[in-house]
Amino acid sequence: MNTESATSWGEVFKDLLSRGLYGIESVTSDAHEGLVAAMMKYFQGAPWQRCQRHFSVNARDMVHKKDRKELTQDLRSIFDACDREHAQDRVQEVVAKWLPREPQLAVWLEENIEPTLTCFQYPPSYRSRCGRPTCRNA
Repeated sequence: MNTESATSWGEVFKDLLSRGLYGIESVTSDAHEGLVAAMMKYFQGAPWQRCQRHFSVNARDMVHKKDRKELTQDLRSIFDACDREHAQDRVQEVVAKWLPREPQLAVWLEENIEPTLTCFQYPPSYRSRCGRPTCRNA
């Protein structure tokens, strides 16, 4: 497709469905508005997970190069939480930590992180990456 509009993505999803795709239980993607809108239309009822990697890259672009590693570690501590409650607690800690230094980032995190936590509705085994434990906070 030449664009990432809802119409273009809708055509892709419509084609997948016409070829027999069914039983969509979850969709993970970046936060492109056209893609998300088409996903909501064609995969109704499937939860949307904002890609944590894309989210992290977007967040890292908001801070000085010297702060990127620290921010990445902070975000990882949220995504690797044992459960949603711990993740949300960690979000508040991270927002409070960055607010004095990078207020724009802190506000953006608070307003945009929720879709990255959709994965916490699934069992921990679904959230493990590369055999790493899913909990660093316990």
